[in-house]
Amino acid sequence: MSITPAALLLAVTALSLAGCGMKGPLELPPAPAPTPLLGKPAAAPAKAEGPDVSTPTRPPAGATTQ
Repeated sequence: MSITPAALLLAVTALSLAGCGMKGPLELPPAPAPTPLLGKPAAAPAKAEGPDVSTPTRPPAGATTQ
């Protein structure tokens, strides 16, 4: 009985993916974020004050579709 390369690749891939995330959820360390090695740290983006341009997820009540 010989194992085909495709079956071997499938088995290795399945076992590799099965081990992902087995240690539980990721946790942030208790210390602050390290400073970057090159350049300046990125500043937090300023909150833009403007109209709400988000797309609604549902049509308004009573709206008809074409």
